[in-house]
Amino acid sequence: HAELSPQETFDLVKTLKQDYEVSEVEIDGQISILTRRSEPDANGNVRILPNYAAIIIAGPKQPFSEKDKFIIDQYIMYGGKVLWLIDPVLATMDSLQMNESTVGVDLPLNLDDQLFKYGIRLNKALVMDMNSASIPLRTGQISGQAQIEFFRWPYFPLLQPASSHPVVRNMNSLKADFVSPAVSVETVNVKKTPLLKTSDYSKVAGTPALISLAMLRENPDPRQYTSGSQNVAWLLEGEFESLFANRIPPEIADSKEIGFQEHSKKTAMIVVADGDIARNQFHVPQGYPLPLGFDQYTRRTYGNKDFMLNAISYLADETQLVSIRSRELKNRMLDPAKLKDNTIFWQILNIGLPLVFIAITGLTLIVVRRRKYAHKSSTRFQPHEK
Repeated sequence: HAELSPQETFDLVKTLKQDYEVSEVEIDGQISILTRRSEPDANGNVRILPNYAAIIIAGPKQPFSEKDKFIIDQYIMYGGKVLWLIDPVLATMDSLQMNESTVGVDLPLNLDDQLFKYGIRLNKALVMDMNSASIPLRTGQISGQAQIEFFRWPYFPLLQPASSHPVVRNMNSLKADFVSPAVSVETVNVKKTPLLKTSDYSKVAGTPALISLAMLRENPDPRQYTSGSQNVAWLLEGEFESLFANRIPPEIADSKEIGFQEHSKKTAMIVVADGDIARNQFHVPQGYPLPLGFDQYTRRTYGNKDFMLNAISYLADETQLVSIRSRELKNRMLDPAKLKDNTIFWQILNIGLPLVFIAITGLTLIVVRRRKYAHKSSTRFQPHEK
């Protein structure tokens, strides 16, 4: 389904292999690719078990067939865990390499009904955020040298923990690429916990969405970013109902060979409305994969890798690894609206305050030195009493 390539997930897979057996699986309509049948017991009963503790569906770009959806669904019904990294909107920076603008359009993956059945709706929209990562742009040329400046790109929100759940507790901000809103829908016997969100200064743009670098020529207006914080990742835990309940013929539903299940055992899944959150950058110009979460342009490391490792560890019931990775310190985001409104104040504070401190320190040293030498002079020239 045109998921992220092995090169794009190189660093994540390399890190996961330190604790897990990792393999790439192509479903391709194979009924038993995600589950296995046990040997018959004394009564001739056969158990169906997941082949994998968890699977990652990372940024697919092509639609899923009903058969592949059925295979994933039954894997879940038998206790399998899934980390869904899904883009409901197709938008990439590659489209902006040659042109100043592009259009974000709906990405038809044929997964909407399945995720909705489990309890999540991914909206066909893009979230723009004033709290965003910066991108480098060429702004001119001087003496044959390209002039590069950095601009905050609202389509790359810096995601924050949406709860105190161990998967995201004390986590640094994550860098998202063209993320969409993820909305909880009512389901029975499923507990939902928000994991990641955008800032309060967010704006939701429906599709088709015009995406243009021209917007960077002007400062963002906080009055336009009034959609509020948007949840973009959820943890779902409980007993799920099959997407195919009451939808398949009885001869298939009752077949022991297929072993169709209408309701799952207690299991879990995580849904993220960004297929690129697990994608590492490649070094420019040498082309080798960089650590997941590291931005080579700003030299900043985001929490993408920690989130992915925690998510997999939690789904695989390795909660001790999640606890180890939880840190007590994290980067705190500045309020972009207040920062914009008080730019002059902060500039004066950051530049002027150190100068004032230096001046006071210098005056203090001068006064102390004068008093010291004045005292020595008065002692040195004091006449002796006869």
